[in-house]
Amino acid sequence: MTGHLRVATAICSAMFAGWLGLAGAPSVTAEDYILTIGGGYSPQGNQVSLEKNVLFLQRLLTEQLPRGVRHDILFSDGDSTGRDVQFHDPRRVPPANRLMAQFVGNDRYLGLEYRSHQVPEIRAGSNRRQVEQWFDEVGAKLQRGDRLLIYATAHGGKSDDEDNDHNTRLLMWNNESITVERLAERLETLPEGVNVAVVMVQCYSGGFAHLIFDEGDSKEGLASRNICGFFATVHDRVAAGCTPDIDEEDYQEYSTFFWAALGGKTRIGEPIERPDYDGDGGISLEEAHGHVIVHSDTIDIPIKTSGALLREYSKLPAEDSDDELVGLSSYDALLEHASPVDRAVLEQLCAKLDLDGSDRVEAANELAKRTKDEENDLNRRQRRSRRQRDRLKGRITGDLKERWPELANAYNPLVTELLTARCDEFIQAVESHEDYSEFTKLDAQLQEVETKKMDLDRRWVKCQRFVRVAENVALAANLPNVADAKIVDAYQRMLAAERGTFGAGGAAPPDVAEVAAGLINSPTASGPPEP
Repeated sequence: MTGHLRVATAICSAMFAGWLGLAGAPSVTAEDYILTIGGGYSPQGNQVSLEKNVLFLQRLLTEQLPRGVRHDILFSDGDSTGRDVQFHDPRRVPPANRLMAQFVGNDRYLGLEYRSHQVPEIRAGSNRRQVEQWFDEVGAKLQRGDRLLIYATAHGGKSDDEDNDHNTRLLMWNNESITVERLAERLETLPEGVNVAVVMVQCYSGGFAHLIFDEGDSKEGLASRNICGFFATVHDRVAAGCTPDIDEEDYQEYSTFFWAALGGKTRIGEPIERPDYDGDGGISLEEAHGHVIVHSDTIDIPIKTSGALLREYSKLPAEDSDDELVGLSSYDALLEHASPVDRAVLEQLCAKLDLDGSDRVEAANELAKRTKDEENDLNRRQRRSRRQRDRLKGRITGDLKERWPELANAYNPLVTELLTARCDEFIQAVESHEDYSEFTKLDAQLQEVETKKMDLDRRWVKCQRFVRVAENVALAANLPNVADAKIVDAYQRMLAAERGTFGAGGAAPPDVAEVAAGLINSPTASGPPEP
């Protein structure tokens, strides 16, 4: 690269610095790289929302980094013209088809359609070979101080490792996958001094928070590389998202809120209140993560790498112990140890959950228990209503097949007639049935119960989010008293990385002299923990 191009790149990099946890002052030769791994494991698992997540990030990069950044995208089947993306528009399903599927066939996958993906400028498909090749061809050429972001918007799988339940999997095309352990091994091959940030939104993504450990295993101790990460949910829960719905404004998942917080507007371009919790004028990755915890109304329990470190090396005081460790019993005392971001998150969750008083963590746990009890009651009601509905459905189906015995085979020519030329006759036969009105009433009631159950689950999740953040605050306060200096130092460096900022934020381009002096967006961290 020529000297002039390096200087130009340095200007962009300085505006980008800290996003990936730059350790120390930015170098005029430091560059930024993004690796996106996206898509499903097959066309049936490659929902259009995964494609739109990648497009959302591309728009954000264009707006925040107009000078450009290297962005390598591995997505589904790559450059193939095959129809690999699944989408659904319920308005395209004729009433006769809907009723036929409901009473005679199976309404699973009804209305799903497929097309080739529309992600521009991709590097290749999403598979193990391409991931390995990226690390061999691109990753190996990174230099000290360079910053790498890995963004995964895909599906995830549980760990197959009996000895390490955090060794979860990122699923890729053709039912392939990469584990936490394997990705950790590949990150170890990066040149020394490369700074890495990870954002993953798949199911069980929290397992990848253990990338901070050697071989992705907490039993092996902290890795020496600079890494921070943010994850949609914990290692043993599914995540929200992955929908074939074409209406992007309805998307409610981690990426939706995280990228919106950094970009200042939603997927559909509406401005949001920027979560500048510490009042410094910028939005850090930590603040974007906090914004997700507060505002995403989903089943996710988001976590970050610093929390994984704390849960491995710090501890809470034992019940009725005399030690001086910070506990959870006094909310006011806990807030004294909270960072501005954690304080804002805790206070806003208190408002959403109507928590008050001194022992709010216990109150949140009690609310979570009551919520589960309510959900169990709804489950019992739901089972009764479902049995009643299914009996009515059976009678309607039986009468339809008595009138048209040909319905026993979906490929009988008469079935095609009833869905096309004679569709009005078929619709009339169903909707005039003596049990149809009661069936639809019960079906609507079941949908209402399902909605109430989802609302209860979201309330339970908010309780878990509150308790988890509170625990992290106490664990952070206790860390210097229970861990050695190297662990504490590594934790501080990780915090500095998580508190890095994204993009230009609307500021004017920095002066080249300031870039050279290392004055732009420079966190205080100074390097990896000693091995």
